[in-house]
Amino acid sequence: QKKSGRSLSSGQLSNQALAASLPDLSRPAPIATAQARLSVDSGSQPRCPSSPLGADANQSGPGGRKRISACSLNASGTETSNLRSSPLGASFQPDLATPNRSRSVSFKPSTPSLDTPRLMDKLQRASSQMCAEQPRAARWTSLNHNSDSLLQHGEAMLKEQNALEARANLFKEMESEGVTSPLRQHIARKIRGRLREEQERDGQGTLDQVEIQQRSINIRKHLGLMYNLRRELQVLKRNAFEEEDDGKSKLDPEQAFLRGAWMARQ
Repeated sequence: QKKSGRSLSSGQLSNQALAASLPDLSRPAPIATAQARLSVDSGSQPRCPSSPLGADANQSGPGGRKRISACSLNASGTETSNLRSSPLGASFQPDLATPNRSRSVSFKPSTPSLDTPRLMDKLQRASSQMCAEQPRAARWTSLNHNSDSLLQHGEAMLKEQNALEARANLFKEMESEGVTSPLRQHIARKIRGRLREEQERDGQGTLDQVEIQQRSINIRKHLGLMYNLRRELQVLKRNAFEEEDDGKSKLDPEQAFLRGAWMARQ
């Protein structure tokens, strides 16, 4: 009878808690309170097989508070699952059902790409497949060309090797001479002297160019003057022949022919 009365009282308490939580579905506090009541005061949950029948009486602490055991936690889990399956499950949220827990831990599922054994197996299979294939000649080699290209490639490699050796030797000499090298100072002086000579030569070349231009202008002027003087001379000769023709009434045929030829040439 005591057990039946306890089960009835716990059932009434659970029904009252659910009825009290029905009007306030939007507020999370009544739902949390109802779950706490169901998890602590409910007597209809299955008990742990290791706990005796009178374990409920010994679970109260010195301050009158009730202790929550593993069995009560399992019972609260079953009540939570029942609450989820009930019509209240639509408004039930796991974060609101556990007010004492501030944060939740979520574990991401392992992806196949990050799985080490699978990745190693995949790499091993790929390497074995690459080793099983026949080796092919690379496109940058000379095997795909004629026989002369191989000799040309060899000569180019030798030239490149000689250039690299000369460069390495130059760097070694520079490091051995140090920062203040007498050889570099001598070369720098020679370069400065050559630059100074080139600068003076450029200046002298500019003067020479101006002089050449002036001479060409003078020659052009003299040519124009000679042309004008020659024209004046031709005019004077024509006037002299005309005056001579006027003085003579009759001319010999030979003189007339020579005069006509001279006039035609002019």
